[in-house]
Amino acid sequence: MTVANNQLANQTTFNNAFLSRTTNPNTIGKIDLQNTDHTSVTDVQRELNAIAFYSGKTLNTAATTLPAWTSNFLGASGDSLFDRADSISASVEALNGGEILFGQLEQSTDLYWDNTINPKLGIRTSSPDATLHVNGSICLTPETASVASGVLDGFSKSFLRITSYDAVSLETILFLGSERILLLSNVSGSDITIVSTDNIDVAAPVTWLDGSLILMAYDSTDTVWRILSGGGGGSASLYNNTFTGTTITATADAFQKWRYTGGSAQQLSALDFSAMPDGGRIIITGSNNTNTLLFIEGDIPNMRQNGNRTLYQYSTIEFIKDDTQLIEVSRNGI
Repeated sequence: MTVANNQLANQTTFNNAFLSRTTNPNTIGKIDLQNTDHTSVTDVQRELNAIAFYSGKTLNTAATTLPAWTSNFLGASGDSLFDRADSISASVEALNGGEILFGQLEQSTDLYWDNTINPKLGIRTSSPDATLHVNGSICLTPETASVASGVLDGFSKSFLRITSYDAVSLETILFLGSERILLLSNVSGSDITIVSTDNIDVAAPVTWLDGSLILMAYDSTDTVWRILSGGGGGSASLYNNTFTGTTITATADAFQKWRYTGGSAQQLSALDFSAMPDGGRIIITGSNNTNTLLFIEGDIPNMRQNGNRTLYQYSTIEFIKDDTQLIEVSRNGI
């Protein structure tokens, strides 16, 4: 309300027309600020409401009211907006000391971040073609673990050194989560037998040799571990077995290894390789310098050798199946 000409200059006229400086007045009209020194503000009440909304402040609270932060990862729960912004700035400044913010990552050929729909991180490459693309060598540090009562557990990394084994077949790997690949090194001092009993999937028991590596993958859909490759072998493509007599009946696997563990020196008398696929390979190895196994050239039908061969500890002979013949392709050791 404004004052009009010829109105009485009394209490009613002035109380309605002007804001008091001695009491707490209110007004239903809009107040604009039009000082020519600065940009004009139209509707002061609207601007104050907008500032409160923008900053998250609740209207009509105490002057000392602070934000109710839901996260205190940076700063403290009682921070003002200034204190919180200062904490964030200090953290960003510390990170940028390593040149990983403000565009430095994109400009580096040693560490490159491809921030697309499917982000990729490249190390020593500026054109990563996988989620993590490393152009160079990778160093893996193993975590020590053990197999007890048929269970492998208590690990968090993906590279394990198995240092002890209690002679019970490995049947369970305790891991709950998404897909993972495990690189396992057997340094327990004993061969470990892997079987399908709990959450491990192998077609037949696999002998994981002492001093060898295997690679396993976890399938979260089927909730099982499967062997990919290594010293224990995959169930479908690598078969491992031991024998004590003088005969071998090969399996239908494409690649198989047989280890002689007999109690005396003997001569191989028969090797039935009829079940092997054409092109399949079989390796036979010895395990003792006294209890050896002798191969006589021409003694077994359709098995072609390059001379006689005696298997001692750590020595091997390898054959490949060619149609109806078994042909020696390599030998090593003594």
